Amino acid sequence: MSSDSSFASTASVTKTKTVREKKTSPTRPLSLTSTSSTVSTRSTRSRKTYDHMQLHKYVGQYKYVIGIDEVARGCLAGRVYTAAVILPDEFPDDEYKYIRDSKTLSAKQREKMCSYIEKHAVAFAVDYAEVDEVDQYNILNATMRSMHRAVDTLMEQLDGRLKPEFIMVDGPKFPDYKWIASDDTEISIPHETINHGDALYRNIAAASIVAKVYHDEYIRNTVEEHPEYEKYGWLSNMCYGTAQHIKAIREHGLTPLHRKSFGICKDATALETFRTDE
Repeated sequence: MSSDSSFASTASVTKTKTVREKKTSPTRPLSLTSTSSTVSTRSTRSRKTYDHMQLHKYVGQYKYVIGIDEVARGCLAGRVYTAAVILPDEFPDDEYKYIRDSKTLSAKQREKMCSYIEKHAVAFAVDYAEVDEVDQYNILNATMRSMHRAVDTLMEQLDGRLKPEFIMVDGPKFPDYKWIASDDTEISIPHETINHGDALYRNIAAASIVAKVYHDEYIRNTVEEHPEYEKYGWLSNMCYGTAQHIKAIREHGLTPLHRKSFGICKDATALETFRTDE
């Protein structure tokens, strides 16, 4: 009931009555070597595409398919969040039709759909990589590690009651995944990487919604705890590199939550320490 080797533990969120709780997850080393294929698709953002998304569930020989997506890979500060979601074949109402790329939904719509997904998903898990992990391993590797931990947590949660048969990932890369079951059986789950998959497949879109809601809640809680960080505009830019955020870095320096390996943060060597006396 663990992964095939070990890796630094980080927090994960599982499907529980109290949502957004954190727990440690199993860990393991990770290689970006992958034998899976990538489906490259043009991102189509029209309403017609999203109305049609209700028809886009994985139509293959697999019944239980994990959708995975990330949020905040491009941010200058804070955690990167990942989510893994298995959706049911059928829903009790038509609300599922609003499960679509999180970027096309308002914050209120995302919150509503996140609760809907949490309620009706067969299983879901959320994980994140802290800033130190991002700076140590780089953002791509930190994201892949977090994605694997999210699947680890989901597999722990299922505990052999059902076996996911396939993984669909938004983006161009995902390391091959293996799970060691409680009877020491090694389970390899094949996967497919799909560029702009959150705009094409419902289970990936669901993961994008869940990861986005958890990430944005983390930012709001962080700013509530540290009001001085709002000078960077985080409540509106959610730590992305907007003009306001970049200007604030130049004026006020870096906070402990900035990713020192990123762009302007990496270049701001003279501004390493956040000036709290301003």
